[in-house]
This record gives sequence, structure tokens and C-alpha cells, in this order.
Amino acid sequence: MKKIPVKLYDHENCDDKVWYGQDLLVSRNVQDNAELPKFVDCQQYGLIMLTEGEAEYTINLREVVLRAPVLWIATPHTVWEYRQSANRPAVKGCLIVVSENLIQKLPIISTHALRTAIRKKPFFELSEDEKQIFLSYLDLIYRLAHLSQNSSNDRLIYSVLESLFYYFIRLFEQKDVEILSQKKQSRSDYISREFIRLAQIHATKQHSISFYASQLHISEKYSSNIVKRVTQKPPREWIDEILLKEAIYMLYDENKSIQQISDALNFSSPTLFGVFFKRKTGKSPMQYRRTPG
Repeated sequence: MKKIPVKLYDHENCDDKVWYGQDLLVSRNVQDNAELPKFVDCQQYGLIMLTEGEAEYTINLREVVLRAPVLWIATPHTVWEYRQSANRPAVKGCLIVVSENLIQKLPIISTHALRTAIRKKPFFELSEDEKQIFLSYLDLIYRLAHLSQNSSNDRLIYSVLESLFYYFIRLFEQKDVEILSQKKQSRSDYISREFIRLAQIHATKQHSISFYASQLHISEKYSSNIVKRVTQKPPREWIDEILLKEAIYMLYDENKSIQQISDALNFSSPTLFGVFFKRKTGKSPMQYRRTPG
């Protein structure tokens, strides 16, 4: 079975690992030590969680110290140097590596601005509960990949991956808002933070920018200008991204009809929901549901 050509992850110190075709590698036990490469040029996408210890890295020329538990998101063309130190506790962790091909099969990722945000901050600390949730997902994906070495199980494994990334995106957005709230906020920062918070709560029922502007007691034009300037993304994109994520998540439940999903997301008709979904993904809701993987 062909493997992803990733030098770092196909190392003898990356134990308890399983490959699934060309697109997925899961390891439940990664240990940093003297035998790991000093320099690494990452060629794939990876979710790497340090579960124990701490390590010093230079990532794209930026020096950082990562202390467990922390989640690290590696993207192609990320270059890092591991800097071993006898004074630091040994590092242990786990990881999920996916190819660009698989990323394209997960519209919740390929249509989201997450990859741009990750370039600015590729890692963040996790609480103990968040760590355990990630480990539970990783263990499930590992077991499915280990038991399912054939393409007929693609949809099942990809569904679990989709769910993991859905949780991860929500967590990423939540922590981004929390970071903003911990800083001294200008009025523009406050408006943007509140808009995102309100959109995460109400977007499935309220699609119009005017609703959020009224909640913030400002004009629609003013709110649009502020959110776009501060977040580098217009309000409409924020609302649409949340709607799309919810739609994709619901489509995995084949007991839900397109009509029911359209109603749940407060579209006036399944036709308009279909137009929205196809504009965002290139497929109709039914085509997406029927597409293997």
C-alpha cells in the first residue's frame, strides 16, 4: 500500500501507527529525541498534539516553546528545527497526517479560511477536557483505519475526520474570540468580537447582516465596514461559513431530508438552500451526500 511521502512521520520513533491508503496516517505514540531529524520540511497537513513534556522549536524562523497539552497544526512548506535541551522534559504526543487530496474531500476544511489563520498562529494550548476529546477522536480514527484497509470504508473514516475538524474549527474560533476578549479592546475590536460571537449563536436562524447590526445597535454599513477591516473578512463570509459547516454536518445524517436541513437552517426553500450549497462547494446537497468519500 502506497504511503504519504513524509520523512518525519515515517520515522522509527513514530510508533503505534497505521496508514490508510495514500491519504491518512495516524500515530498514537510520537517521541521527540536525539534521533529525530534536526530540520524538517513538512509536505502534508498534520494535527500534532503534545501530551507530555515541552520542546523548543524554530518554526519558519520563529522561536517557540511548546508545553503539553498543546495542539500544533502543520501545513505544507512549514519548516521547523527541533532544538533538544537536557533541561526540558521529554516530549510525547500523537498525530494525524492527511494529504492535500484528502483535504479536498473535506469541504468543511477546503472552504474555510482556517488555513490562512493557521499560518499566523499554528498552535494553541488545550484544556484537559479538550485534550481528552482530541484523543478520543484520534483513537477512533486509528481503530477504523486499522480495521478497514479497503476503500469501501472511506466514507465512514472521512465522516469521523469531518466531525473532528468540525469540532476543531469551532474550538479554534472560540479560542480566537477569547484571545481578543483578553486584550484591551478598542470599539472596533469589540464590535468584531461580538459580531462573531452572535453569528456563532444565531447564524443558522438569522442570515441577514442587519440582524447583527441591530443587536450591536449600529448601522448595517458601519458593522460591515468594521468587521471587514478588523477580521479581514466581510460579515457575509462569516455567516456563510457557519451555515455551510452546519449544512455539511447535517448531510452526514442520511435520515435527514434536504427539506428538513433547509428548514433547520432557515432557508425559505430547498431550492435556495441548494443554490447556496452549490455556490460554496460546487455540488448540490444531494450530489455531495451521494459522492463516495
